[in-house]
Amino acid sequence: MKNKTFFYCILALLLFSVGACLGMFQMFLGANKMYYTAAGDSSVIVTDNVDDVYSSRYIFTAVKMIIDKNYVEKIDAELYNEMSVDLAKGMLRELGDSACRYADKKEVELIEKANLGEFEGIGIKPEIRTVDVDGIRVEKLFVGSVIPQGPAYKAGIQAGDVIELIDGQEILPYNPLAKAEKILKEYQLKPDRSKLKEVQAQIDKEYERIEKGLPILEAERKISYKSKDPIKIKTNINIYTLTPSSWTLEPAKQATFNGVPYLEVQCLTEKTGEKVGEIISNFKAAKKDFFVLDLRDVFGGTYDSAKEVAKFFVPNTSLGTLKTKKSSVNLLIPKNDAPWRGKLIILVNKGTNKYGELLANAISQDSSSVIVGEETLGDFKDISIYDFDNGGGFTLTTGEYILVNKAEKVSPQIQTECGPNGKEINKSVIDKALSYVGGAK
Repeated sequence: MKNKTFFYCILALLLFSVGACLGMFQMFLGANKMYYTAAGDSSVIVTDNVDDVYSSRYIFTAVKMIIDKNYVEKIDAELYNEMSVDLAKGMLRELGDSACRYADKKEVELIEKANLGEFEGIGIKPEIRTVDVDGIRVEKLFVGSVIPQGPAYKAGIQAGDVIELIDGQEILPYNPLAKAEKILKEYQLKPDRSKLKEVQAQIDKEYERIEKGLPILEAERKISYKSKDPIKIKTNINIYTLTPSSWTLEPAKQATFNGVPYLEVQCLTEKTGEKVGEIISNFKAAKKDFFVLDLRDVFGGTYDSAKEVAKFFVPNTSLGTLKTKKSSVNLLIPKNDAPWRGKLIILVNKGTNKYGELLANAISQDSSSVIVGEETLGDFKDISIYDFDNGGGFTLTTGEYILVNKAEKVSPQIQTECGPNGKEINKSVIDKALSYVGGAK
């Protein structure tokens, strides 16, 4: 927004009813007897039925061709590309699903690299969630999970934290005018000239807040790319100064804390299953009768990569079910003639989501396994990526995963705060977990 006049004009326009605007549009068209609708993908016809305009599947094609034919200035291809991108963004946003969104070329590359264990930014999986604030539905930027070994992980940021400010700028929702709209509507319902100055002051305050704020998608991009400049982040818990960087994660690694063996799964890639198999072979060679499988903040992956890990624990069973618009698929875990046959302690936290949840739940169906930690997020959306020729694309929710036991999230049998991936948990919790599980397989 360039000035307050524009700000108030936008608010005024938003207060008109959709019906009134539509009526005006119909009258305009009626006066000129020119109703346009698309006939196929590449032509426009004139109709005397205004309803055809709104029922047309090709409204964008119709508008584009009208602009081509009648707009006084020349429109170049780059501007049309921007229009198309804006249209796609709007369509996806109207779905009301934060997982459905346009991704430019750089964002698509980040997604692809993450599935290979390569990361950049401050090291979180940001999630835009809609919450209620004073009766207004607004989007907030949450930490979905913390990627091991990244700046956020090292600083102590945890899954579930809410990012409120970046470099002093408040993060704005998709519709930053929502609060101002509410103030004006409430005044319209109960006009009181004695309160007009108070309402004006509230609107001015909103104007200043929006002018200084940072749109939520810009905020997400700012923390997702590497940079030589540090950024200051305020969450609902603390204030951090982080320098976005880049790093590569081992898919899994072996560790020992106070004599307790750990297998830390840091990200699910096509190489994770192979690495998990190597570490389990080490435990067998050392004659270990139990170990801790760390699935806290496990990042990325596909259900295939999760199945390749699961086969070392519960082969020839189910990882869960993938339900799509057209089918329901049982995700069968491959066979394995030499699975782990000792006791198993599975660590989860709020950052364990989707494939990590499927994995933890499937393995825990075995009586010699126990889940320890915090209740998980319950993120079971199956997200597909559709690519464009320009290198960009968009993400779309195309299905939902269902846990083996049909639960809405993974609830540990032994609940305790357990921190992020790779951090030791209290030995007393380990002892309690070992006493909880049944005998060896």
